[in-house]
Amino acid sequence: MTADAYIDLTQTSIGLADRIAGTGTKALQLNYAHTGSEDGNIYLEMAPVDIYGVPEIMMVDILSDSVKHWVYIMLEDAEGKDYEVKTPSSLGYNDDYRTQFMLMSGMLPTDGAQMYPIKVKGIRFRIDDKATSGTLYVDRIRVSYPNWTSIEREERGEVPAHFSLKQNYPNPFNPETVIGYDLNSDGNVSVDVYNILGKHVRNLHSGYQTAGSYNLRFHAGDLPAGIYYYRLTNGSQIETKKMVLIK
Repeated sequence: MTADAYIDLTQTSIGLADRIAGTGTKALQLNYAHTGSEDGNIYLEMAPVDIYGVPEIMMVDILSDSVKHWVYIMLEDAEGKDYEVKTPSSLGYNDDYRTQFMLMSGMLPTDGAQMYPIKVKGIRFRIDDKATSGTLYVDRIRVSYPNWTSIEREERGEVPAHFSLKQNYPNPFNPETVIGYDLNSDGNVSVDVYNILGKHVRNLHSGYQTAGSYNLRFHAGDLPAGIYYYRLTNGSQIETKKMVLIK
């Protein structure tokens, strides 16, 4: 934990507390001491944690102390550049845990040049200049993804003989296409999209799947027209194909 000159670190501490409302059992408790005439900042850094794919919203549950603080999630992109997302409004309440919805489109700096995957590297608390001391509780940092994809399993009643990635259809497409694939073994499967420069632009699926045949519906309305490559991975098995988005 670090802070600027407007926070008295000798009187500031962090720990775990019983969650007094909502789900779960524990929450991060921050006891702060503010000094001076300007907003103070407290930084809690941690070992970076990957965020897979491109989420739309970050969410965090916060119980405040009626003072108008702000909370920022600190992020780092694949090139080591720092970004932040912040609570949509100040935290002037103390009645219960409230879920704060932080739009990833509102990342600071707002240059739109971030490279995925992105990592969470910590939390910044901006303590209001009118505060002297108080307590904040933070819990359940998580992400939500837009409805870019859906996956359906084909009920064939048999296990495919081979690992196979099929050509998407239609191709070219605008803006939606279907990607089919066969898995001849269970495993942790990922389907990813890369642009023509080889930069990762989308994770369509990441998780455990049983052997079988699947159809994945991919909506690319937010991507620019061009050539893309999509890759299916299941352990050491990898296959890649090309698709063309037109607009």
